[in-house]
Amino acid sequence: MRDGMLRTRWIMVGLCIGLIFSLYLATIDVGTVRGWWHLIPSVTAIMLAVALAWIGYQPDLKKSALGKPHPKQPRLEDVEAAAQYVKDKYGDDAIRYFQNALLDLASYLVRVDQELSIDGRDLSTTTTLTFRYELHDDRPENSHDENISDEDDSLTKSVDVTKITKNDRKSILVPIVTARKGHLFDKFAARSSSGAKVNLISQYEIRGLLATAIQALFTQHLTQADGNRASLTPDQEHGLRDVMNDVLINAACFVGNTPSRPDTSFKLVDSRSETLADIDHKLSQWPLLFSKDVRSKITRICRVLTYNYLIVAEMTQPEQGNFIVSYEHMVTSDLMRTKREELLRARFGLDPVTIDLPVSRAFQADSFHLQIQAPPGQYVFDHHLEELGSRNKMEQDSFENAQPIRPYMRLYHEEGRSIAHLYVRRQGAHPHTQLSTATSSPHVTAPSFKSVIRFREIPPGSISGIALVSLMTSILIMFFTFARSPFNPTGTFQGAPALILALPAFVAAALGRGVDGRGLARSSLTVSIALGIVVLNSLLSVVFYILNAVNSLPGNVTVTLSFLPQTTLVSTNGLWLTLGLWSTATTIFIYKEKRAQTNYYLNMLTRSAVDNEKKDIQNEREAI
Repeated sequence: MRDGMLRTRWIMVGLCIGLIFSLYLATIDVGTVRGWWHLIPSVTAIMLAVALAWIGYQPDLKKSALGKPHPKQPRLEDVEAAAQYVKDKYGDDAIRYFQNALLDLASYLVRVDQELSIDGRDLSTTTTLTFRYELHDDRPENSHDENISDEDDSLTKSVDVTKITKNDRKSILVPIVTARKGHLFDKFAARSSSGAKVNLISQYEIRGLLATAIQALFTQHLTQADGNRASLTPDQEHGLRDVMNDVLINAACFVGNTPSRPDTSFKLVDSRSETLADIDHKLSQWPLLFSKDVRSKITRICRVLTYNYLIVAEMTQPEQGNFIVSYEHMVTSDLMRTKREELLRARFGLDPVTIDLPVSRAFQADSFHLQIQAPPGQYVFDHHLEELGSRNKMEQDSFENAQPIRPYMRLYHEEGRSIAHLYVRRQGAHPHTQLSTATSSPHVTAPSFKSVIRFREIPPGSISGIALVSLMTSILIMFFTFARSPFNPTGTFQGAPALILALPAFVAAALGRGVDGRGLARSSLTVSIALGIVVLNSLLSVVFYILNAVNSLPGNVTVTLSFLPQTTLVSTNGLWLTLGLWSTATTIFIYKEKRAQTNYYLNMLTRSAVDNEKKDIQNEREAI
């Protein structure tokens, strides 16, 4: 990497020396051969300048990369040891709550509150989870001892978590995050309701918890109509144990990315996909024990546990009721890195105004609330939902097929608020009624979506100051174009006109209200480009004045002002006239944009206030 950088720098130094030498040859006088002698170095200088601007160093860090990790496939003995370790350390109560919350999250997650804050290009989110604490055993009595024998090679011999016992640790294990394997969180921290950081258990302990959870997943459905556990033959017992072990070893407990291996058709097949595909086939051998819906549910949960990893927190065991755990981390917005407008804003050094946030927990709890605070000086211009992985906008009808009942969804639209809200509430019966839920029904169709928010600067903002500077610049340029001849500057203070012309460009921040660095960073592209045009107009006027002071500018013209009461002829310069008209057109455009943004914002606030007042009056009448 260092050698490539040095080589590129030496090439650029050589191009600079060649450019300087070519420019020198193009300017010297060689007498009779001046015409063709100046042509060759001039063309060479142009070519060297283009090459110097084009060549740049692109760092190549491939040689210093760590490389892909090499995961080791766990052994059955290792998984059994981890399962026994967590059982001895945390006790049956903690493990039972983990199993219930993991396999039936909708019955235990009461509410999700998510808050997103924005600081420049950094996005941070805080998610607060409210869990329901109910320690109960959904399995029937006498459901374990007489069904699966405790042989030496059985995973169930070392892990028996079906009986509820009180534990001296007085703690529970709560699965708070399910994330894609390979994804690392930025600045992740989990906290309790008091704000203190909670203990996150290790991946070794999570491996043991997964073993107990998968065992419970397979065995909890072996229930007959009378409520007792179905009896298994020795062959069924060995077959079911082989399926569980296969899922644990080859899928769920595999660390990191699973290496692919060729099958008989010489195609690369992921061993995890192969294992998951065999679950339904193997369980279909016992249709009386595992129905089609049950097989589908088991496969779906195993797939989630295989391609994702868990973050589990150890919490103090609460009393009967609800408890709160929250976590915070940095997030990234795909639109900030893919949308053309945002990439262009990044080139100009502007902050993003459009962000998107995948909403993965909207249907996991009884209610979900998302809040996104707009940056200072901005308001929520647009807030809508889009399909995850596409730009297709979603409406209420997009959630028509969500099971079991279409959820109640609401967000604020065109109300000029500084905070964007998204509220989702589950409708219908609670999961405890044993109806179809997002985690217990194999036929759930809950569409994945993301929340897209676009911010805009609160008028008048920076555009007001830029409009003022542009107006000043236009007046000064038009003054020197018509009112005073700038082509024969005389007097002692010949530099004063140039200073006046440069004034709008160099003291724009002082003359314009709100034209500061942070305000411009949050402004629109239109405002940023308009400011650049105003500065360029001012600088061009200074250049024209200085050039005219040294030598007369070409293009003197006579303008007939026929719209005046008496026809007037004004002598001016074509370059000054063009610059004046361009500056005036720029000012008109900026004022038009300022007026449009201000009127839209004020009208939106008025409509929102009127609508809210009507709703308040209606609520009071209904209350009376």
